[in-house]
Amino acid sequence: MKLFRPIVTSVLFLLVISGILSCARTEHAEQTSNPTCPTAEERTDATDTLDTPTPKFNPTDADTLHFILPDAAQGKSALRTPPTLRSSGMQNRLHLADTDALQTLSQYWTECARRIALERQAALLEMRSDAHKYVLDYLHEQALAEACPGYDAEFIATLTEEEQAEARYFYEQGYVFYRQNWSVLDDAEYGNEGFGLCGCGPTCVAAIISNLAGVPVDPEEMRVYGIKHGSWLPSGGTTFYFMTSTPARYGITATQIHTSDKDALFEALRCENKLVLATMGPGDFTLGAHFMLFRGVTDEGKILIADSYSFEHSVMEWDYEILYAQLKKSPGYWIFEMPEQ
Repeated sequence: MKLFRPIVTSVLFLLVISGILSCARTEHAEQTSNPTCPTAEERTDATDTLDTPTPKFNPTDADTLHFILPDAAQGKSALRTPPTLRSSGMQNRLHLADTDALQTLSQYWTECARRIALERQAALLEMRSDAHKYVLDYLHEQALAEACPGYDAEFIATLTEEEQAEARYFYEQGYVFYRQNWSVLDDAEYGNEGFGLCGCGPTCVAAIISNLAGVPVDPEEMRVYGIKHGSWLPSGGTTFYFMTSTPARYGITATQIHTSDKDALFEALRCENKLVLATMGPGDFTLGAHFMLFRGVTDEGKILIADSYSFEHSVMEWDYEILYAQLKKSPGYWIFEMPEQ
């Protein structure tokens, strides 16, 4: 009897273990065939605990951005799953996300895309505006250059409309005219009194070069050149050396004659390729000394001048006797000429 007791005990133990395992398999099979789904309240509690109940994605990715934006082409606002989410299995997790939250996120990114588009459009409009202004400025300069080809277009563009009209008037007369007290030049540095009062020398030189050499040299360029080379005097005048040597750089010759040589003066004035520089004393043109150009003569013997201080004086016809009475007899006239090639 003692021999069979251990055997019986082992058999009973094995039966108990087998019953426990059978019960466990049965319970697992029931749970698999009848899964328990979370209730609406449980889903709400779960999603409310999340700050951003959305799948993780890179908003810069083209597929993902396509996923969160509405289908504007078809008028749909439904969300679409991109290939990257389908391949990664994230689609299953999306079903657990809150649809309203995803819709809010979609609207947010739609607004971001709209603002970016507006900013790009504003930048494009600004670029177009700048380009339009550039074209208008270019056309304006070209129009001035075509109307006054003897002038530098950039310099002419700095003048007022009235001053540009003065330049056009003289261009129609076949002459490039400069005035030392034009607004852009009036307050420029030169001598003790400024260019508007003391700039007759460089202004006359600019006119000589522009008319005889055909090179558009403006008074501002001659002002800077004169200061650099010490052409102006402390008293406010300009050296005779500057008046003759500067045009020579452009191939223009200068011949000096006495003020009493009327015949030589009128002969020079009848030539289209010559200009006469005169030094005027007190009278109609100055209280001290003033460089001035004689630019031609009429059929009646009236002298045409270019007074760099006065447009009104320059459009008048002058009697020889009136001008001669106000001349400084020294150093006489300087006749500038561009030799024929």
